[in-house]
Amino acid sequence: MASLVLASALQWLQKYLPRTPALSDVIFNMAGYALGWAAGFTARWRVGHLLHRHQGWADADRFTLVLVALWWVAELYPLIPTLDVSSVAQNVKSLWQQDLWQPRRMLTHVGMAVIGLSAVAHLARSAHLAHRARTSALVATVAVLAGKFVVVGQSPGMAVVLGIGGGWLLWRWLDSWAPGHAGGPRHGWPWPPICSTRSGPGLGARHRPTWNGYLLPRRSRPGCSLQSQRALLNACALAQSSGARCATVPCWGA
Repeated sequence: MASLVLASALQWLQKYLPRTPALSDVIFNMAGYALGWAAGFTARWRVGHLLHRHQGWADADRFTLVLVALWWVAELYPLIPTLDVSSVAQNVKSLWQQDLWQPRRMLTHVGMAVIGLSAVAHLARSAHLAHRARTSALVATVAVLAGKFVVVGQSPGMAVVLGIGGGWLLWRWLDSWAPGHAGGPRHGWPWPPICSTRSGPGLGARHRPTWNGYLLPRRSRPGCSLQSQRALLNACALAQSSGARCATVPCWGA
C-alpha cells in the first residue's frame, strides 16, 4: 500500500515536470519496492542466521568495519560496475597511456591500502578468524584492483595499481614484524590463556592472573563471555598438555 501511494504521488508530481506520467512506472515502482523489501527481509534473516551459527562474528570490531567500507568507497566510488566492454578496455589502456611516475598519487594509494588492509586484518581477528586475516587482506586487495577496471569512472593507470600493490606488500611486511595484533603475541592466542568462571570486585594481587611466572595487569585479561570462557578453557587444556603453565583465575569487571 505504501509503495502504491508513493509511486502514484511521484507520477502525479511529474505533471509539473518535463516528463510524462505513465501507469507502467507505477507498476515498476511497486515491483521494485516489493523486491527490495523481500531482499531486505531475506538479508536480515540470513545475517541473523550467520551470527547465530558463527557467534564470534558478533564480537567483530564495528569501527574497523567502517574503515573498510570507507576504504572501498574512496577507491571505487561511485561503486557502479560497468557492462560496457569499451569502458573496461579504456581502463586497461590507462596502464600504458598514463604517466607512470606519479609519486603523490602512488603514495596516496599506498597509505590508503595500508590503512584499509590493517582494518581488514583487525576485523578478521576480532571476529575470531585470526587464521584467515592475511587471506582476507589479500582477497580485499585483489577485489579493489579488479574494481579499478570494472567500475565506471576509474582509469587507474599503472601508478594506482602499483600503489595498491605496494600498499599490500608494505602492510604484509609491517604485519610480519609487529609485536602482536590487538596488543597480544603474534603467534597463538592474542592473550595468555586465562580461564574465568566467576566475577567479583576488589580482587587483590593474589587473584591476579599470571603467565609464565609474571603477574599480568588487570586490563590484560580477555572478556568473560560464555564463548570466551569456553575457548580459553580449551586453550588452557592444550597449554597444560604441552607442559606450559596456564592460570585459571576469577574474572572482574573493567
